[in-house]
Amino acid sequence: MSSVQAMTSVETVCPSALDEEARSLWRSFQSADPSLASPYFSLGFLDALDAARRDTPWRLFARKA
Repeated sequence: MSSVQAMTSVETVCPSALDEEARSLWRSFQSADPSLASPYFSLGFLDALDAARRDTPWRLFARKA
Protein backbone atom coordinates (compact mmCIF):
# COMPACT_ATOMS: atom_id res chain seq x y z
CA MET A 1 0.00 0.00 0.00
CA SER A 2 1.39 3.40 -0.94
CA SER A 3 1.70 6.21 1.60
CA VAL A 4 -1.00 8.14 -0.31
CA GLN A 5 -3.45 5.26 0.10
CA ALA A 6 -2.58 4.96 3.80
CA MET A 7 -3.22 8.66 4.36
CA THR A 8 -6.49 8.97 2.44
CA SER A 9 -9.99 7.70 3.08
CA VAL A 10 -12.77 7.63 0.49
CA GLU A 11 -16.47 7.56 1.33
CA THR A 12 -19.59 7.49 -0.83
CA VAL A 13 -21.93 10.14 0.55
CA CYS A 14 -25.07 12.05 -0.23
CA PRO A 15 -24.27 15.80 -0.31
CA SER A 16 -27.15 16.50 2.07
CA ALA A 17 -25.29 14.35 4.62
CA LEU A 18 -22.25 16.66 4.66
CA ASP A 19 -22.01 18.31 8.05
CA GLU A 20 -21.19 21.97 8.59
CA GLU A 21 -17.56 21.15 9.39
CA ALA A 22 -17.07 19.45 6.00
CA ARG A 23 -18.86 22.30 4.21
CA SER A 24 -16.75 24.89 6.03
CA LEU A 25 -13.54 23.06 5.14
CA TRP A 26 -14.55 22.96 1.48
CA ARG A 27 -15.31 26.69 1.50
CA SER A 28 -11.85 27.30 2.98
CA PHE A 29 -10.17 25.17 0.29
CA GLN A 30 -12.16 26.92 -2.41
CA SER A 31 -11.27 30.39 -1.08
CA ALA A 32 -7.58 29.52 -0.86
CA ASP A 33 -7.24 28.00 -4.34
CA PRO A 34 -8.32 30.00 -7.42
CA SER A 35 -8.46 26.80 -9.49
CA LEU A 36 -11.48 25.75 -7.38
CA ALA A 37 -13.41 28.98 -8.09
CA SER A 38 -15.63 27.42 -10.75
CA PRO A 39 -19.33 27.49 -9.83
CA TYR A 40 -19.35 23.78 -10.66
CA PHE A 41 -17.28 23.23 -7.52
CA SER A 42 -19.61 25.24 -5.29
CA LEU A 43 -21.71 23.70 -2.54
CA GLY A 44 -24.79 25.32 -4.06
CA PHE A 45 -24.23 23.46 -7.32
CA LEU A 46 -23.59 20.24 -5.43
CA ASP A 47 -26.83 20.67 -3.49
CA ALA A 48 -28.79 21.43 -6.68
CA LEU A 49 -27.44 18.31 -8.37
CA ASP A 50 -28.21 16.25 -5.29
CA ALA A 51 -31.81 17.50 -5.30
CA ALA A 52 -32.21 16.71 -9.00
CA ARG A 53 -30.34 13.40 -9.05
CA ARG A 54 -30.52 11.51 -5.76
CA ASP A 55 -29.13 8.44 -7.53
CA THR A 56 -25.75 10.02 -8.29
CA PRO A 57 -22.99 8.82 -5.95
CA TRP A 58 -20.56 11.39 -4.57
CA ARG A 59 -17.07 10.65 -3.30
CA LEU A 60 -15.65 12.34 -0.25
CA PHE A 61 -11.85 12.13 -0.03
CA ALA A 62 -10.29 12.89 3.33
CA ARG A 63 -6.71 12.94 4.45
CA LYS A 64 -6.25 11.06 7.68
CA ALA A 65 -4.55 13.04 10.44
